[in-house]
Amino acid sequence: MNSHNVFTFLNDNLRKITLFTIALLVYAPAYADWTVLKSGTTYDLKAVDFPVDESTGFVVGNRGTILKTVDAGNSWSVSKTRTKTNLLDVDFINNKVGYASGANGILLKTVDGGNSWDQLNSGTTQHLYSVHFPVDEFTGYAGGAVSTLLKTTDGGISWETQTIAGGYVYDIVFPVNNLTGYASAIYGTLGFIYKTVDGGSNWYKVLDLEDASLKSMSFPEDDLTGYVTNNDTYTQHGIWKTVDGGNSWKLITRGITSVPMAIDFPLNNQIGVSVGYSGNTMNTTDTGMSWFEGNVGVKNTLVGLDMVNNKTGFAVGSAGLILKTGSAGAAAIESIYLHPSSMGSINSFSQMTGCNVDWDCVNDQLSNMGSGLPASVNSRDFLADGSGNRVMFGLDDAAILPGEKVVKICISLAATQWNGPRASLSYQRLGIDATPVDSVTFWIGSYWYSGLASYCWDNLQWSDMDMDSLEIGLKTQEGQWIEAAQIFVKAYVQK
Repeated sequence: MNSHNVFTFLNDNLRKITLFTIALLVYAPAYADWTVLKSGTTYDLKAVDFPVDESTGFVVGNRGTILKTVDAGNSWSVSKTRTKTNLLDVDFINNKVGYASGANGILLKTVDGGNSWDQLNSGTTQHLYSVHFPVDEFTGYAGGAVSTLLKTTDGGISWETQTIAGGYVYDIVFPVNNLTGYASAIYGTLGFIYKTVDGGSNWYKVLDLEDASLKSMSFPEDDLTGYVTNNDTYTQHGIWKTVDGGNSWKLITRGITSVPMAIDFPLNNQIGVSVGYSGNTMNTTDTGMSWFEGNVGVKNTLVGLDMVNNKTGFAVGSAGLILKTGSAGAAAIESIYLHPSSMGSINSFSQMTGCNVDWDCVNDQLSNMGSGLPASVNSRDFLADGSGNRVMFGLDDAAILPGEKVVKICISLAATQWNGPRASLSYQRLGIDATPVDSVTFWIGSYWYSGLASYCWDNLQWSDMDMDSLEIGLKTQEGQWIEAAQIFVKAYVQK
């Protein structure tokens, strides 16, 4: 499990001081909605392309592997390439004409839908990680190791070298035409994004990022708004976004645990999917403002992705893995907030007011419901009084409807001051769980600071009856106490 800190401010109207908020989030991604397809190979697969619709698609991988399906992935046939060289990328203009690139400068072309492939003369022996023909079969680009960037205007018969400042080119995207394009590159621990507006005659740097491994890009609608994955495992791993043609970039996935390798927004900037390390996936339905993390249930690293539309897509990875989704990589998940409504089975609680904005909660006060604004904090709202017992209480009833499933819950506590405790959060479904289930014990923060301590339980399959019997709570170590502003549950519901 991983943890991260989120910082914000709460305004304490009683004390007239500004308090810092520290959030601790620990969870594992839920299972995402992907189906494993039978590829017929155990070679690592690197890239996938469905150029027209979900019926016909192509996959490339190690040892010269090229697979083709004409029945939406139900079956795959092997294309004869006469090479054992590792293939790293594939791009089809239509269901007939396509290109593949790979190790040692190899470039292949087919004009009969992959039945036969001809080897092109790229003029280089450097690994070619990316190939891209943005408009037609004649003008295309290939990028690779040691600042390699090539262009053809005659369908791959000849290639000319283009100049960039440096790096290994991993992805090339020309969103709308052959003139304006982007190339992602890596040089040691540095990540670069290059841009051209004249068809590659000149490339200039628009992003220079330390501790970055920038690879997969997606510009779904135009050359202004785009996304790039950073699979570096330091704090900046995640997805970066530009809305001004690369002039500025912003990390839009702070707090995620998944490390993304590939990204695709298939139709517009609204819905996007990402896949990455250890079978982890992410998807967004709000232009990347928020992301739902999932896992495909296997630990293969996923490196290739093609979303045919906003629902159907394919991903490929190590050991011959091919996956398919029909729901943009995740089941229909909605989140709701549940708040204390009654005294629990163990001890009671005093007046509960207040709310933390960064956790997107809603206030218990009816006059403030749904606004997310913090309320005044009562200086004597004891949730745990030093006895070492749990403080438990019930939640809103009938919030989950019959037939719905809760796949994850996160319990959060906004505290205002404490006697330096280490604490754990708890849940118990009365009549189902014999005893309360505690989270790991963690240190909440410093005395007189406001903390938002959170813990998530994932991979649940709870019904409305489970939720109706649910109580949540808090336990401190003996001799320690907490004064709290708010405690609540964020439930993720599969409709």
